[in-house]
Amino acid sequence: MKAGVSTLRSKVPGGVGKGLRSSSAGFTLLELLMVVIVIGILASIGLPQYLRVTERVRGVEAIQVLGSLRVAQGRYRAQSASGAFALAITDLDTDAPTMKYWDTPAAANFNGTSMRLKRTSGTYSSNVLGISWSTGDLCGNFVPQGGLSACP
Repeated sequence: MKAGVSTLRSKVPGGVGKGLRSSSAGFTLLELLMVVIVIGILASIGLPQYLRVTERVRGVEAIQVLGSLRVAQGRYRAQSASGAFALAITDLDTDAPTMKYWDTPAAANFNGTSMRLKRTSGTYSSNVLGISWSTGDLCGNFVPQGGLSACP
């Protein structure tokens, strides 16, 4: 029986169980093309979702700043004899932070009822996100946040 196996090995290229491709190494062009196509399909699905998520995160930066300024407005109003909101950001007990994707909070965007921040770069540049001092409601036209009312 051993003689039959050795005879079979000598007649089949590559030996028993290795098939005819044992002498060639690597992948065929068709296999590589299929991998590239699958990667392209996955990228076309994943990239838009990634971009939406990063835009929402950039919106969160503005929401955090607006929220902290609203809290400072609440403290100012509680200490004010007239019970009014501050009319200038310099009257508050907090500093205006430097922001990467939004304009720095300034007097131009600050009034007695709300504050607005404008997006400075990217796909949604010149979109606005704001907050109402009295209710804390978000407003503006920043698309990734969706469903916002117009700022007063």
